[in-house]
This record gives sequence, C-alpha cells and structure tokens, in this order.
Amino acid sequence: MATQLQIRRGTTAQMNAFTGAEGELAVNTTTDTVHVHDGSTAGGFALAKADGSNIATYAGSFTTLAASGAVTLSSTLIVSSNVGIGNSSPSSYFSNARNLVVGGTTGANGITISGSTDTQIFFADGTSGADAYRGIIRYSHADNGFSFWTNATRSLDIDSAGSVGIGTSSPSSYNSAGDDLVIASAGAGLTIASATNNSGHILFADSTSGTGAYAGFIRYDHTTDSMRFAAGSGSERMRIDSAGNVGIGQAPSAFSNWKILEIKGGTAGAMLNFENSSSTRVSSLAYDDGSDSLRIQNFLANPITFETSNTERMRIDSAGNLLVGCTGIPTGGSSTGFSISDNGGYQMVTHGVAGTTNTYVNIYKNANGTVGGIRVSGSQTFFDGSSDQRLKSNIVDAPSASEDIDAIQVRSFNWKVDNEYQKYGMIAQELATVAPIAVYQPEDPEEMQAVDYSKLIPMMLKEIQSLRTRVQELENN
Repeated sequence: MATQLQIRRGTTAQMNAFTGAEGELAVNTTTDTVHVHDGSTAGGFALAKADGSNIATYAGSFTTLAASGAVTLSSTLIVSSNVGIGNSSPSSYFSNARNLVVGGTTGANGITISGSTDTQIFFADGTSGADAYRGIIRYSHADNGFSFWTNATRSLDIDSAGSVGIGTSSPSSYNSAGDDLVIASAGAGLTIASATNNSGHILFADSTSGTGAYAGFIRYDHTTDSMRFAAGSGSERMRIDSAGNVGIGQAPSAFSNWKILEIKGGTAGAMLNFENSSSTRVSSLAYDDGSDSLRIQNFLANPITFETSNTERMRIDSAGNLLVGCTGIPTGGSSTGFSISDNGGYQMVTHGVAGTTNTYVNIYKNANGTVGGIRVSGSQTFFDGSSDQRLKSNIVDAPSASEDIDAIQVRSFNWKVDNEYQKYGMIAQELATVAPIAVYQPEDPEEMQAVDYSKLIPMMLKEIQSLRTRVQELENN
C-alpha cells in the first residue's frame, strides 16, 4: 500500500485532459470539486459536494445514491436498479413491484403528486401512440374527480360527489336516488359469479349488525336455481323458482306444464290490488281466509268486464246486472244478448234476439241430445218438448183415458209458506199413483216432489176425443 498521497490541481479543461494515476486526487479549480482518478479515465470521477450542488453537472452514473436531505434534479434520472425512498432495502420486496418502494414498515407513508390541472400516473408498454398510456390513473383538479383508463380508453370515474361511473364520466347527472354507482353502455350489465353449490346476494342494509345488515336482499340460489326477494328484517317475501313459478309469501308449488303465481295470505286473506294513475285503489282480486271465498272487486261505479280475443263477452255493471253479449239489458232487434237483472227485489232473466220467427232463447240438452227449449215467434213464447217421430217407436193409438181421468183427484188447498189459496190443483203423491209421468219424485225423500201439469194434456185430449165420439153417437141416434 502506498504511503504517500499525491494531490494535483487544475482547471476543468486541464482536468478533462489529465488521466492521473490510480487513486490520485485532483482539485478542479473551476468547479471547486475533488476528482478521484483510476489511472485510465480522463478527468477522473468528481466527488459530490456536501450541498450536492455539483450533482446536476455530473454526467456519470451512481451505483448507490443515499441522501438524508433534499435532492434536486434538473434533468433526467435513470435508475437501473430498485429505488427506495424512506426504505434502504427495496430489493427485499415483491419482485414484480419493487422498482420504487416508498416508506418502511412503520408509520404513515405516502406519495404526493402536485399539479393545477391534471395529475396522473401512466402505465405504458411502449413509447409511442396509445402504447405510452395504455393505463392511466388521473386526478382532474378542474372537477375534482378521478378517472381510470384501460387500453387507452376511459373506463371508470369517481366524481367529486363520490359517485362511481363505469362507462360514464358524469354519474352524478343521473337520478340522485341511484347515482352512487352508474353502469352505462349500449348493453350495460352486472355479473355476480358464485359457486354452483352456493348463492349470490345483493344486500340492502340500514345498520352493520343483526338483521339491519340485510334488511332487504336479492338472492340467487345456484343449488335450486331460484331467485329470492326479502324485505323487512331479512324475511323472504317472494321467490321465483327454476321453472318460472312465482310465490309471494311462500315458495311456489310445482304443477306440471303450468306457470304459477302463488300468494300466501295473512289471517285475513290475500289480495291483489290495482290502482289508477292517481294512486287510487280501483279494483282487487282477493281471497277471504275467514270464508274461504274468492272476491273480484271494483271499488268504483264501473263494470267488471270479461273478454276473449280482445272482445268483450260479458260484464257485471255497477248495478250488479249480469250482461252476456251486451252492455245493457237487451230489448231485442239490434239490442241482443242475455241478462240477469234486479227487478224490485226479484232477479229477472231477459233474452234479446234479432229474429222474430221461431227463434230459440233457451235450448235444453242431456246425454240423449236436444230435449226441449223455449222459443219465441211473432208476439208469442213457446215451451217445446221433444216429440219428433224419429225419437219414438211402437207408435199406436192411445187407449181410453177415462179411468185415469176419473182417478185424478183435483184438490183445493192453501200454500203453507204464505197461506195463499189455490182453488184447483193436485197433490204430487196422489197424482203419482195415476200419472207418474207428470210427477217428479226425487231419490232423496226429504226433497220436495213436483207436478208438471203439461204432461196431463195428452191424457185430457184423449178423454175429450172420447167424449166427442160418444156425443156424436148420441146425436146421431
């Protein structure tokens, strides 16, 4: 090791031309700096002044730059290794993110970017065009909002009110009730992905504990592929199952090939209400739990109508009249239809027909076909019973009805219900022994028997014919 230190001095021009011996020191009298020589580099290597004022003029490179105070750069600083600010071991951090490490593991640390317009961080994968700003985090001091860019396109904004916009730079311009998060695009969407054996949720909270943390929620259960809706202390109120059936107040029942809307009522029942544009309840479909009855209600003085093929077929008007094929009680001619209406405490059935000749207003059928009807023609009404020859066999002249006529007991009596007196009539039980065809005898002995007096007419006609024959014989003699 050398025992002597040689020091030279000279101007910058002299220093730049001087190589010097290895380890030799020289003082630059122009810049007042000390240079260390390596025996081969002209000018040697300048040492930094205590105030660092000569660093800006240094054109070489540092292996390590340590500063306890401020360092001012007037040009570009190129660092080929990791940089630690407030941290002496940046290389000990994660390899993908240790090029610049700010702060240590204790205390509060931060970075401040100051500006008057836009302050930003760029993420680049090239030096030209959009490659130089593929990603951007930008703070605009003009409107005090953050914007985030991906693939050189503005993608997300947080405005000065704290509203978040995805696909829009002005989320607060939307309705204030829903501008906290706005997703805007030609086909906007939000996806919540969950495991096939789990559920996805959107929770509505008014506190952070108990049921207040999920007072309302929308839940999709991937196990059953059902959507559930809750309101009021997190209680489920509606469910749509995987088949599209809807249950309100309970899970919907499954009926093959049917789509179900199922409503579970309370102790009073269940009700589906309809309101007009003035928020006035005008009608409802209700189930009465007490009487197990279904109600169709209209609360205004308007009809309830029933339609098929977009055409009205029946209505119940505000007076309670049932109108089928008409909108008012029919009068005949151009006013046709069928109605059941109140007539002073009595229910009156009215038929209105267009024709005036042999028009049936009622037709009666059973398994054998048509068995009778009520017909109008001209100014009369006819009550028809089946009598076509094609319906009969073994047709012969009827025997004398004299004995049957004599056996019929014609009575006078009073009706018990109102004590009304009837001068001529018959008792069903008595007539049944003579002309059972004219008596209705139910299987239930408690049910009242009845008499169809029209069935006695053929018997009476036969007896009249017999009497006329006998009278004619007497007159001829």
